[in-house]
Amino acid sequence: LFPRIGLQFFPKADKPFAVVSIELPSGPGEAQTSQTVSHVLKALRKHPFVKETSAVIGGGYPPIFIGRATPYASTDLADVLVRLVPGYSSQQATRQIAQTLAEFPGIRSHVEELYSGPPVPHPIMVRVMGDDYKVLRAYAEDIKTILRREPGTINVRDNLSETLPTSRVELDADRAFRHGVTAAQVGATLRWLYGEDKIWEYCEDRETKQVVLESLPFTEEPLLDLEQTSIPTTSGTSIPLFAVAKVVQSRGYAELHRRNSRRIVEITSDVTGNTLVSKVVAHLRGELDRTSWTPGYSYTFGGQQQETENSFAQLGLAAVFALVIIAVLLLLLFNSFRLTAIILCAVPFVLIGVLPGLAFTGNPFGFMAFLGTVALLGVYVNHKIYFVDRALELMRRGQGLSDAIAQAGMDRIRPVVLTALTA
Repeated sequence: LFPRIGLQFFPKADKPFAVVSIELPSGPGEAQTSQTVSHVLKALRKHPFVKETSAVIGGGYPPIFIGRATPYASTDLADVLVRLVPGYSSQQATRQIAQTLAEFPGIRSHVEELYSGPPVPHPIMVRVMGDDYKVLRAYAEDIKTILRREPGTINVRDNLSETLPTSRVELDADRAFRHGVTAAQVGATLRWLYGEDKIWEYCEDRETKQVVLESLPFTEEPLLDLEQTSIPTTSGTSIPLFAVAKVVQSRGYAELHRRNSRRIVEITSDVTGNTLVSKVVAHLRGELDRTSWTPGYSYTFGGQQQETENSFAQLGLAAVFALVIIAVLLLLLFNSFRLTAIILCAVPFVLIGVLPGLAFTGNPFGFMAFLGTVALLGVYVNHKIYFVDRALELMRRGQGLSDAIAQAGMDRIRPVVLTALTA
């Protein structure tokens, strides 16, 4: 029954909120993002189930407030928090909000309900590690194809798909030497003129503020301005950049990620409705295990799957420790390894009530079900202790083993049923 039930260790939070993530193509700037979010807010407020809306431009809400990972700071990103009227289904609201956002072309948006548990940026995340970005992109495309075939997955993407126009300065070593210019001088000058550096920070009303040295505003001919940038020489004069270097136009990746000093590509996906991440990940893991991987390349799961595995590992250790403590207490109580083993061997029968109950109600196995199983385990062991103690008492009175077991079961049936009805 467990494959049918599925696993959702971190359930949805019972809060009347929905979160909308908005991402614009790289480049328009904060003004364009703010204008787009303003139009989105006006459209969302027309729904009768929307009580209040708020937005954050250039980033996201802190994870301590809404239980999801805060995206990186960027002028192309925005978070919209929608508060629903009491009693309205958040799942139904997210579907209607998604339909409204589909009317806005040119933006990437995602609507999600709030989840309990540690904050993660995306419920599904696959990290492929390697050395060559071309090979990483090929693996990313294959994984995205598999994810798009899975029902309930949306917003499938990777961090290497989006590129930006870049200008690469190629320094001529001979000409630079003749003019007394070094690569360090060229780099420092370009960074000072066209980069953004934090030069100071201070606190005001318990809020840390940064002083940033912004780059020069671009003109209508930015490449010409770049080529004519004055570069200082060792003789105290300056020369234009084109005298010692040439500017080459190309395209580069918008995002480059590393993990443990290794290059990686992150493939992410969101899910809709009641789609279980565990089922999608299980099928994806099977496909990836059958893939022939180039030596030096591997994959790991992140997102909700990683948090679930970490939590289960910790809870598994705690469960083993609890069983050891129970075994020691039973051994001290009965002074018999055989009776202790009999009671512990009956522990797995607890799942007879857990798994059919979850399958009948249509709920996945999660954190609350785990706590319920632990509580049921305690009650179950407690009843077995009374059962064995009653059977031993009857055997001391002269009854045979079979008769003592049958009579102990009859004596314990009423308290067991009453406990089950009142639990």
